[in-house]
Amino acid sequence: MVASEFPPPRAEAARLGNQLERSQAVFSKKLRQFAVARAVVFTGTVILVVVVLGRDLERFKLTYSIKFALWLLVFAHVSAVSQWWASRSGRGMQSIALLLLIVDQALFAGIVYLTGGLASGATSLLGVTCVMGGALLGIQGSIASVVAGITFFSLILLIVGGARDLLPPDQPASLYLLGPAQSVYYYVFTVFMLLLVGLLSGYLADRLARAGGEVVAARERAKRAERMAVLGRLAAGLAHEIRNPLSAISGAVQMLRVGAERQEDRELCDIVLRESARLDELVSDMLHLSRTKEKKLEKVDLTRIVSDVVQLANRSGRRAGDVDVRLEAPDTAWVVADEGQIRQLTWNLIRNAVQASTSGGEVRVRVTTDKTIQLVIEDDGVGIDAAAQKMMFDEFFTTRTHGTGLGLAVVKRIADEHGILLKVESERNEGAQFSADFGPQSSKD
Repeated sequence: MVASEFPPPRAEAARLGNQLERSQAVFSKKLRQFAVARAVVFTGTVILVVVVLGRDLERFKLTYSIKFALWLLVFAHVSAVSQWWASRSGRGMQSIALLLLIVDQALFAGIVYLTGGLASGATSLLGVTCVMGGALLGIQGSIASVVAGITFFSLILLIVGGARDLLPPDQPASLYLLGPAQSVYYYVFTVFMLLLVGLLSGYLADRLARAGGEVVAARERAKRAERMAVLGRLAAGLAHEIRNPLSAISGAVQMLRVGAERQEDRELCDIVLRESARLDELVSDMLHLSRTKEKKLEKVDLTRIVSDVVQLANRSGRRAGDVDVRLEAPDTAWVVADEGQIRQLTWNLIRNAVQASTSGGEVRVRVTTDKTIQLVIEDDGVGIDAAAQKMMFDEFFTTRTHGTGLGLAVVKRIADEHGILLKVESERNEGAQFSADFGPQSSKD
């Protein structure tokens, strides 16, 4: 199949645009909530750190560690305000969220640096950022948080192990004294926990995202079912109101055509009859699409059904000799189905192929019984591009000027109810092939 040469219809483009706007609005709200949470967490953490670091002092002084912690708090609040502004503007929110996760790991690493280095209990805060990364950006956010956390924690290891002059001067040196075995233990354990928390957070975030998508799909199906119910009530109410006067109009025009003396009058009558037939076809398709009666399953001969429909197609619709419908089928092909609905499915597929064909064309209909029973209908028409194939079974979607957009929707509904597998193969200007797989053949008895 080739890619579409045309952009999607306006309605589909508008739908995708609305979905994008909704997802951006949801992410913007999450980013604002994250900004508030960051400000609260950092404020509480820094207050706790300041209280712990200043409790042994004779009187509270702005020591190196306390100043360092307060500067961390200022930087955290500035970044939170920037985050809030970015979420309101809606520009580059994904990139900003990724950058803020790295900033948070740097700030938490600063707190770890002040409170004992490798053995500090604040190392668990690095895992909090991994969880937030998964909640915001999925596996991408978790991985970024894990990599940033391991990087900054490794920097603390280097400072504690080989650059002790960079340690907080107002903190006791014994707080950072660890043997080689202890240093390796704390480092490996922290790295392992960051990897574990990050991977689990990313996995759970992706699962929740997929579950959310399934919920959205379920809501779409519910809306579609509701639309179908409305369409059914509308069709049932309008069918009799339209068909009765339509039959009277067609009958009157046929009588006028017989008595018409001028060729122009007969041509005008032909136009009225043709458009009346098209309106009747639309009403019939609406009724078939909205019909919800329980199907009557029985063993039926698919060959007989298809043969009857092919004969009907060669005698009706477009003028005789315009499009030839040919049938190739075995003597019998038994399937379990509702005969009336399968007849309707076959008629709609053949009618669609005839309408897609050019004058003098040919539609080939085959029934095969190799491994499964298949109904195959081929035409040499204009074909169907990739974009249209995605929507061809949707209600009211059509690529023809005078199409109703309901025929293939009826086919899809009948196929779904019978468990028939539909397949379409087509290329632009190379015709199309529709196949309906009924599954294994049933015995006659």
